[in-house]
Amino acid sequence: MSFTRIFIIITLLVCLSTANFGAKAYSGVDENDLAKFSDQQPMGADKADSQTKSLARIDLPTQRPTETKFVMGQHMRVPVKIVYNGKIFKTLFELDTGATHTVVSQEFAKKLQVQKRPFTGSGSLAGVKVSASAFKVSSIMVGPIERKDHQILILHSNQKGWSKLKGLNILGMDLLKDTPFSVDYQAGVIRWGNHPAHSTQYQIKTKAIIKDVRVLLPVDIVYKGQTFSKLFVLDTGAAQTSVTPMFARILGVTNVSQGRWVKISRIKAGPLELKDHRIAIWDAPDNLIGMDLLQYVNFTIDYQAGVIRWNL
Repeated sequence: MSFTRIFIIITLLVCLSTANFGAKAYSGVDENDLAKFSDQQPMGADKADSQTKSLARIDLPTQRPTETKFVMGQHMRVPVKIVYNGKIFKTLFELDTGATHTVVSQEFAKKLQVQKRPFTGSGSLAGVKVSASAFKVSSIMVGPIERKDHQILILHSNQKGWSKLKGLNILGMDLLKDTPFSVDYQAGVIRWGNHPAHSTQYQIKTKAIIKDVRVLLPVDIVYKGQTFSKLFVLDTGAAQTSVTPMFARILGVTNVSQGRWVKISRIKAGPLELKDHRIAIWDAPDNLIGMDLLQYVNFTIDYQAGVIRWNL
Protein backbone atom coordinates (compact mmCIF):
# COMPACT_ATOMS: atom_id res chain seq x y z
CA MET A 1 0.00 0.00 0.00
CA SER A 2 1.52 3.38 -0.96
CA PHE A 3 2.56 5.73 1.82
CA THR A 4 1.94 8.83 -0.28
CA ARG A 5 -1.37 8.12 -2.01
CA ILE A 6 -3.37 5.92 0.32
CA PHE A 7 -4.15 6.85 3.91
CA ILE A 8 -4.48 4.13 6.53
CA ILE A 9 -7.63 3.51 8.53
CA ILE A 10 -7.16 2.87 12.21
CA THR A 11 -9.84 1.78 14.60
CA LEU A 12 -7.59 0.91 17.53
CA LEU A 13 -9.78 0.21 20.53
CA VAL A 14 -7.75 1.09 23.61
CA CYS A 15 -8.20 0.28 27.24
CA LEU A 16 -7.29 2.82 29.92
CA SER A 17 -8.60 0.43 32.50
CA THR A 18 -7.23 -0.50 35.91
CA ALA A 19 -4.28 -2.84 36.26
CA ASN A 20 -6.39 -5.85 37.26
CA PHE A 21 -9.81 -7.17 36.41
CA GLY A 22 -11.09 -6.94 39.96
CA ALA A 23 -10.20 -3.27 40.44
CA LYS A 24 -13.12 -1.07 41.41
CA ALA A 25 -11.99 2.09 39.63
CA TYR A 26 -12.61 2.26 35.89
CA SER A 27 -10.79 4.81 33.80
CA GLY A 28 -11.48 3.74 30.24
CA VAL A 29 -11.84 0.97 27.73
CA ASP A 30 -9.03 -0.38 25.59
CA GLU A 31 -5.84 1.63 25.23
CA ASN A 32 -6.18 1.40 21.50
CA ASP A 33 -9.49 3.17 21.02
CA LEU A 34 -8.55 5.52 18.26
CA ALA A 35 -11.26 7.23 16.22
CA LYS A 36 -11.13 6.67 12.46
CA PHE A 37 -9.04 9.22 10.62
CA SER A 38 -11.43 11.48 8.74
CA ASP A 39 -9.10 11.96 5.79
CA GLN A 40 -8.72 8.28 4.98
CA GLN A 41 -10.62 5.97 2.67
CA PRO A 42 -11.34 2.30 3.50
CA MET A 43 -9.67 -0.38 1.46
CA GLY A 44 -12.00 -2.17 -0.93
CA ALA A 45 -12.89 -5.75 -0.02
CA ASP A 46 -11.57 -7.07 -3.33
CA LYS A 47 -8.22 -5.40 -2.81
CA ALA A 48 -8.01 -6.60 0.78
CA ASP A 49 -8.78 -10.16 -0.31
CA SER A 50 -6.15 -10.08 -3.03
CA GLN A 51 -3.55 -8.82 -0.56
CA THR A 52 -4.45 -11.53 1.93
CA LYS A 53 -4.15 -14.25 -0.71
CA SER A 54 -0.74 -12.94 -1.77
CA LEU A 55 0.71 -13.31 1.71
CA ALA A 56 3.04 -16.20 2.32
CA ARG A 57 1.44 -18.80 4.59
CA ILE A 58 3.39 -20.70 7.21
CA ASP A 59 2.82 -24.44 7.54
CA LEU A 60 2.10 -25.09 11.19
CA PRO A 61 3.09 -28.32 12.96
CA THR A 62 0.58 -31.15 12.64
CA GLN A 63 1.46 -32.89 15.92
CA ARG A 64 0.89 -29.96 18.27
CA PRO A 65 0.24 -26.26 17.76
CA THR A 66 3.01 -23.78 18.36
CA GLU A 67 2.62 -22.09 21.73
CA THR A 68 3.64 -18.61 22.84
CA LYS A 69 3.58 -17.67 26.51
CA PHE A 70 2.04 -14.29 27.24
CA VAL A 71 2.62 -11.90 30.13
CA MET A 72 -0.58 -10.80 31.82
CA GLY A 73 -0.49 -7.45 33.56
CA GLN A 74 -2.81 -4.67 32.58
CA HIS A 75 -2.92 -6.27 29.13
CA MET A 76 -1.98 -9.56 27.47
CA ARG A 77 1.52 -9.12 26.02
CA VAL A 78 3.47 -11.44 23.73
CA PRO A 79 7.11 -11.39 22.53
CA VAL A 80 7.58 -9.96 19.03
CA LYS A 81 10.72 -9.86 16.89
CA ILE A 82 11.27 -7.08 14.33
CA VAL A 83 14.00 -6.84 11.71
CA TYR A 84 14.66 -3.26 10.63
CA ASN A 85 17.68 -1.83 8.78
CA GLY A 86 19.50 -5.13 9.17
CA LYS A 87 19.12 -5.23 12.97
CA ILE A 88 16.96 -7.50 15.14
CA PHE A 89 14.82 -6.03 17.92
CA LYS A 90 12.72 -7.91 20.46
CA THR A 91 10.04 -6.51 22.76
CA LEU A 92 6.56 -7.21 24.14
CA PHE A 93 3.45 -6.19 22.21
CA GLU A 94 -0.12 -6.16 23.48
CA LEU A 95 -2.10 -8.81 21.60
CA ASP A 96 -5.16 -6.77 20.68
CA THR A 97 -7.94 -8.24 18.54
CA GLY A 98 -9.72 -4.88 18.81
CA ALA A 99 -6.94 -3.13 16.88
CA THR A 100 -6.98 -3.07 13.09
CA HIS A 101 -3.29 -2.18 12.72
CA THR A 102 -0.02 -2.90 14.45
CA VAL A 103 1.47 0.12 16.23
CA VAL A 104 4.81 0.85 17.87
CA SER A 105 5.36 3.50 20.50
CA GLN A 106 7.51 6.55 19.89
CA GLU A 107 10.00 5.15 22.41
CA PHE A 108 10.38 1.86 20.53
CA ALA A 109 10.54 3.70 17.20
CA LYS A 110 13.55 5.62 18.56
CA LYS A 111 15.25 2.34 19.45
CA LEU A 112 14.63 1.17 15.90
CA GLN A 113 16.09 4.51 14.72
CA VAL A 114 13.15 5.12 12.43
CA GLN A 115 13.69 8.24 10.36
CA LYS A 116 10.98 10.88 10.00
CA ARG A 117 8.08 9.48 8.03
CA PRO A 118 5.25 11.11 6.04
CA PHE A 119 2.10 12.22 7.84
CA THR A 120 -0.60 9.54 7.47
CA GLY A 121 -3.68 10.96 9.19
CA SER A 122 -5.08 12.33 12.43
CA GLY A 123 -7.72 11.38 14.96
CA SER A 124 -8.28 11.06 18.68
CA LEU A 125 -7.04 8.45 21.13
CA ALA A 126 -8.82 8.27 24.51
CA GLY A 127 -9.71 11.95 24.22
CA VAL A 128 -6.22 12.98 23.11
CA LYS A 129 -5.68 14.34 19.59
CA VAL A 130 -3.07 12.29 17.76
CA SER A 131 -1.48 11.99 14.35
CA ALA A 132 0.08 8.93 12.73
CA SER A 133 2.99 8.16 10.47
CA ALA A 134 3.94 4.84 8.90
CA PHE A 135 7.11 2.93 8.07
CA LYS A 136 8.02 -0.53 6.79
CA VAL A 137 10.01 -3.18 8.63
CA SER A 138 11.93 -5.92 6.85
CA SER A 139 10.00 -8.47 8.88
CA ILE A 140 7.87 -8.82 12.00
CA MET A 141 7.40 -12.14 13.76
CA VAL A 142 5.13 -13.47 16.52
CA GLY A 143 4.86 -17.20 17.16
CA PRO A 144 4.92 -18.89 13.74
CA ILE A 145 3.64 -15.77 11.95
CA GLU A 146 6.14 -13.78 9.89
CA ARG A 147 5.27 -10.86 7.63
CA LYS A 148 7.91 -9.29 5.42
CA ASP A 149 8.00 -5.67 4.24
CA HIS A 150 5.16 -4.95 6.62
CA GLN A 151 3.81 -1.48 7.32
CA ILE A 152 3.61 -0.35 10.96
CA LEU A 153 2.19 2.85 12.47
CA ILE A 154 3.63 5.33 14.97
CA LEU A 155 1.31 7.62 16.92
CA HIS A 156 2.28 11.17 17.84
CA SER A 157 0.80 13.84 20.10
CA ASN A 158 1.84 16.96 21.99
CA GLN A 159 -1.39 17.23 23.94
CA LYS A 160 -1.86 16.93 27.66
CA GLY A 161 -2.78 13.38 28.60
CA TRP A 162 -0.49 11.76 26.04
CA SER A 163 1.94 10.63 28.76
CA LYS A 164 -0.48 7.92 29.95
CA LEU A 165 -0.33 6.35 26.46
CA LYS A 166 3.45 6.31 26.07
CA GLY A 167 5.23 3.03 25.56
CA LEU A 168 2.25 1.43 23.86
CA ASN A 169 3.11 -1.33 21.33
CA ILE A 170 0.05 -3.02 19.80
CA LEU A 171 -0.18 -6.24 17.80
CA GLY A 172 -3.27 -5.80 15.63
CA MET A 173 -5.46 -7.88 13.37
CA ASP A 174 -3.42 -6.95 10.27
CA LEU A 175 -0.97 -9.61 11.56
CA LEU A 176 -3.29 -11.87 13.53
CA LYS A 177 -5.96 -12.50 10.90
CA ASP A 178 -3.98 -14.94 8.73
CA THR A 179 -3.47 -17.72 11.28
CA PRO A 180 -6.09 -19.19 13.65
CA PHE A 181 -5.05 -18.88 17.28
CA SER A 182 -6.38 -19.99 20.64
CA VAL A 183 -6.19 -18.01 23.87
CA ASP A 184 -5.73 -20.17 26.98
CA TYR A 185 -5.92 -17.65 29.80
CA GLN A 186 -5.44 -20.17 32.62
CA ALA A 187 -2.32 -21.70 31.05
CA GLY A 188 -1.04 -18.27 29.97
CA VAL A 189 -0.37 -19.31 26.37
CA ILE A 190 -1.42 -18.53 22.82
CA ARG A 191 -1.72 -21.66 20.65
CA TRP A 192 -1.27 -21.01 16.95
CA GLY A 193 -3.07 -22.98 14.25
CA ASN A 194 -5.89 -25.52 14.18
CA HIS A 195 -4.97 -28.84 15.72
CA PRO A 196 -6.93 -32.06 14.97
CA ALA A 197 -6.46 -33.36 18.52
CA HIS A 198 -8.37 -30.39 19.85
CA SER A 199 -11.27 -30.59 17.42
CA THR A 200 -13.43 -32.62 19.80
CA GLN A 201 -13.00 -29.98 22.49
CA TYR A 202 -14.37 -27.18 20.35
CA GLN A 203 -17.95 -28.35 20.02
CA ILE A 204 -19.50 -24.90 20.10
CA LYS A 205 -19.01 -22.45 17.25
CA THR A 206 -20.20 -18.88 16.93
CA LYS A 207 -20.44 -17.26 13.52
CA ALA A 208 -18.50 -14.01 13.51
CA ILE A 209 -19.04 -10.78 11.62
CA ILE A 210 -15.93 -9.10 10.18
CA LYS A 211 -15.79 -5.31 10.37
CA ASP A 212 -12.59 -3.39 9.57
CA VAL A 213 -10.74 -6.74 10.01
CA ARG A 214 -12.01 -6.98 13.59
CA VAL A 215 -14.23 -9.81 14.83
CA LEU A 216 -17.75 -9.04 16.08
CA LEU A 217 -20.00 -11.48 17.90
CA PRO A 218 -23.70 -11.44 18.83
CA VAL A 219 -24.16 -10.82 22.55
CA ASP A 220 -27.34 -11.05 24.64
CA ILE A 221 -27.80 -8.73 27.62
CA VAL A 222 -30.61 -8.90 30.18
CA TYR A 223 -31.25 -5.62 31.98
CA LYS A 224 -34.32 -4.78 34.09
CA GLY A 225 -36.13 -7.88 32.85
CA GLN A 226 -35.64 -7.20 29.15
CA THR A 227 -33.32 -9.01 26.73
CA PHE A 228 -31.27 -7.07 24.19
CA SER A 229 -29.09 -8.48 21.39
CA LYS A 230 -26.20 -6.56 19.88
CA LEU A 231 -22.89 -7.10 18.09
CA PHE A 232 -19.77 -6.68 20.24
CA VAL A 233 -16.12 -6.56 19.16
CA LEU A 234 -14.14 -9.45 20.62
CA ASP A 235 -11.34 -7.37 22.11
CA THR A 236 -8.41 -8.97 23.93
CA GLY A 237 -6.96 -5.48 24.36
CA ALA A 238 -9.87 -4.43 26.59
CA ALA A 239 -9.67 -5.33 30.26
CA GLN A 240 -13.34 -4.51 30.75
CA THR A 241 -16.48 -5.25 28.73
CA SER A 242 -18.19 -1.99 27.78
CA VAL A 243 -21.13 -0.54 25.87
CA THR A 244 -21.46 2.71 23.99
CA PRO A 245 -23.62 5.51 25.46
CA MET A 246 -26.11 4.98 22.61
CA PHE A 247 -26.58 1.29 23.43
CA ALA A 248 -26.74 2.11 27.15
CA ARG A 249 -29.71 4.38 26.43
CA ILE A 250 -31.37 1.55 24.49
CA LEU A 251 -30.93 -0.65 27.55
CA GLY A 252 -32.76 1.98 29.58
CA VAL A 253 -29.80 3.33 31.54
CA THR A 254 -30.60 6.89 32.62
CA ASN A 255 -27.08 8.07 33.43
CA VAL A 256 -24.79 7.27 30.48
CA SER A 257 -21.78 9.24 31.68
CA GLN A 258 -18.47 7.92 30.40
CA GLY A 259 -16.77 5.50 32.79
CA ARG A 260 -19.94 4.71 34.70
CA TRP A 261 -20.54 1.11 35.79
CA VAL A 262 -23.82 -0.67 35.10
CA LYS A 263 -24.79 -3.97 36.73
CA ILE A 264 -26.73 -6.19 34.35
CA SER A 265 -28.71 -9.34 35.19
CA ARG A 266 -27.04 -11.49 32.54
CA ILE A 267 -24.62 -11.32 29.64
CA LYS A 268 -24.15 -14.15 27.16
CA ALA A 269 -21.65 -14.59 24.29
CA GLY A 270 -21.62 -18.00 22.65
CA PRO A 271 -21.66 -20.57 25.49
CA LEU A 272 -20.20 -18.06 27.95
CA GLU A 273 -22.78 -16.67 30.36
CA LEU A 274 -22.32 -14.51 33.47
CA LYS A 275 -25.00 -13.27 35.85
CA ASP A 276 -25.06 -10.04 37.88
CA HIS A 277 -22.06 -8.75 35.96
CA ARG A 278 -20.84 -5.17 35.79
CA ILE A 279 -20.08 -3.54 32.47
CA ALA A 280 -18.80 -0.04 31.74
CA ILE A 281 -20.09 2.78 29.57
CA TRP A 282 -17.46 4.20 27.25
CA ASP A 283 -17.66 6.48 24.23
CA ALA A 284 -16.02 4.05 21.77
CA PRO A 285 -17.06 3.25 18.19
CA ASP A 286 -18.33 -0.20 19.21
CA ASN A 287 -19.44 -2.32 22.14
CA LEU A 288 -16.55 -4.43 23.43
CA ILE A 289 -16.23 -7.91 24.96
CA GLY A 290 -13.21 -7.62 27.25
CA MET A 291 -10.98 -10.00 29.16
CA ASP A 292 -13.22 -9.75 32.25
CA LEU A 293 -15.49 -12.20 30.35
CA LEU A 294 -13.00 -13.93 28.07
CA GLN A 295 -10.74 -15.05 30.91
CA TYR A 296 -13.28 -17.73 31.86
CA VAL A 297 -13.14 -19.67 28.61
CA ASN A 298 -10.60 -20.88 26.06
CA PHE A 299 -11.46 -19.63 22.61
CA THR A 300 -10.05 -19.87 19.11
CA ILE A 301 -10.35 -17.07 16.58
CA ASP A 302 -10.46 -18.46 13.04
CA TYR A 303 -10.63 -15.30 10.97
CA GLN A 304 -10.53 -17.00 7.58
CA ALA A 305 -13.42 -19.32 8.50
CA GLY A 306 -15.28 -16.46 10.18
CA VAL A 307 -15.96 -18.40 13.39
CA ILE A 308 -15.09 -18.44 17.08
CA ARG A 309 -14.70 -21.89 18.66
CA TRP A 310 -15.29 -22.13 22.40
CA ASN A 311 -13.92 -24.68 24.85
CA LEU A 312 -15.40 -24.41 28.32
